[in-house]
Amino acid sequence: VVLHHLTTAFGARKFAALVRTTGSPLVAGLDNGRGTFLTNRVLDHGFGARHETEYMRDVAVAAGGVPVDASPRVAVPAAADHLPAFPERFAAIYPATGAFSRAREWPVERYATLARRVRERGFTPVIVGGDDARSMATRIISDVRSTVDLTGRTSIPELATLLAQAHFVVGGDSFIGHLAAAVGTPVVAI
Repeated sequence: VVLHHLTTAFGARKFAALVRTTGSPLVAGLDNGRGTFLTNRVLDHGFGARHETEYMRDVAVAAGGVPVDASPRVAVPAAADHLPAFPERFAAIYPATGAFSRAREWPVERYATLARRVRERGFTPVIVGGDDARSMATRIISDVRSTVDLTGRTSIPELATLLAQAHFVVGGDSFIGHLAAAVGTPVVAI
């Protein structure tokens, strides 16, 4: 199963080579005209034409899976005792996007401006993320002192609880945005 868009000719050749090494008789994936190596094709209309979850679900079905709801939902556990009580009106901000692609990160100064504007509109900014977000959180808090820093302090279930209680979530393209969508919170992905 190839769950990537074949955006470039080089990428298509790379995936074709990887697939050949598996020896699999069935290869399902997105085809935008570069998927000649695929045995089971799902028409790729390009980024933004369909939600990525719909593309991925259709690739799984093309590989023999059964159709399911393309919008995953996550059960939200109760909050953990060691975390501070969440403010009544807060917005979760996740400035780091992980090591995979630093190009996905917005400059920290812009996150500080965002936190300031969130605060001006009556929401408490809450910075979330892993240890990789701590230095960014420190810089944001130096500009907007009322910001709550929970970077590196939540487990995934605790993060799901926090995101479910947020009024909205803002950050780069990363796991946290996907988790927020899965718990039904509005997300702005930068």
